[in-house]
Amino acid sequence: MDLIKVAEQAFATNKQHPQFFPGDTITVAYRIKEGNKERIQMYRGVVIKINGEGEKKRFTVRKISDNIGVERIFPLESPFIDSITINKHGKVRRAKLRGTLSALRPCLFSMEKQQLDNRQQPGGAKKALEAVKQWLSRLSFRTGVIVLSLCVLCYIFSFAQMALPISAKAKGILWVVFFGLAKTFQYGGLTILGVEGWKRLKARFKRQ
Repeated sequence: MDLIKVAEQAFATNKQHPQFFPGDTITVAYRIKEGNKERIQMYRGVVIKINGEGEKKRFTVRKISDNIGVERIFPLESPFIDSITINKHGKVRRAKLRGTLSALRPCLFSMEKQQLDNRQQPGGAKKALEAVKQWLSRLSFRTGVIVLSLCVLCYIFSFAQMALPISAKAKGILWVVFFGLAKTFQYGGLTILGVEGWKRLKARFKRQ
């Protein structure tokens, strides 16, 4: 019996997690080992059950994934739990919510609504594209000309550095760097000029 207590104390993490109750919505940051690599998985759901005491305390979290309920049991003293975050406090009158769909319905409904709202919002790629469009619309014709001028300078430098008294490897690296910058400035300048030209063309047609 003493050996069991010694083993439990050896594996105890003694981490101070926030106090939560059944009905609360929490996010568990759980460390997962895959070979030599380690990653953290964020598991968010509603606490439906807490049992045990002290180092044997466990809690069950239920979440909705693709309209399917998924439950997972976490030992509170698990060394793989990196952190626990309370997202929302629930108002329930039961200590255990397992099998009580009526008690879970308010919490799960709020989670489903939030997931639906997140799906309806534009994705990261669309937001980035809109941000790029707005940024390009604020640039002027002069900016496009300056960027194209930098493109010409980079082209000149990419070939002029061949005359430097350095090794062939260094010349190759410098050529790749300057040629890449030249291409970047070239396409960037043409894009800016194209957007600015399109704006001026539309303004001209509106005046007519």
